[in-house]
Amino acid sequence: AVVSTQSGHYGRVSDLVTKYGDKTGQWIFNIARGIDHEPVKHRALVKQSACSKNFPQGIKSVDELNKWVLDLAEELEERLAFELADNKRVATQFTTHMRLGEGGSTSTQMPLVKCDLDHLVASANKCINKKLASRDGSYNDVIFMLSICAGKFVPAP
Repeated sequence: AVVSTQSGHYGRVSDLVTKYGDKTGQWIFNIARGIDHEPVKHRALVKQSACSKNFPQGIKSVDELNKWVLDLAEELEERLAFELADNKRVATQFTTHMRLGEGGSTSTQMPLVKCDLDHLVASANKCINKKLASRDGSYNDVIFMLSICAGKFVPAP
């Protein structure tokens, strides 16, 4: 028997077994024919929902940071609403992760009391300010990646 791959390369089962071993060669041959003996596994519920953005030039202004915090929080709010509607669960922990210019990377966690947009934005800003804000309110580093995450899901009340 001959097997065809997407790249158009043809090989015999014996060639596949010789090249990849008995088990893997036979598996490749079967998969190419649409045969898979593995049982179907139910999809597990997610442990967390996250949104992130890379900034190759870095975020240097408070206004730019506020814009991206809002954008990411809107996306996260949407995902959390889906989780509530479909799986009847709410997140209880909020995490902000940042990759910085001078300071490497840093993460901050805090309890998540509500999953609405205003609370997500406030939580993100609180985490960011805890790590980066100087006494005059400016940020003392450049952010190259920002991620916000909600997790530790529990059944909705």
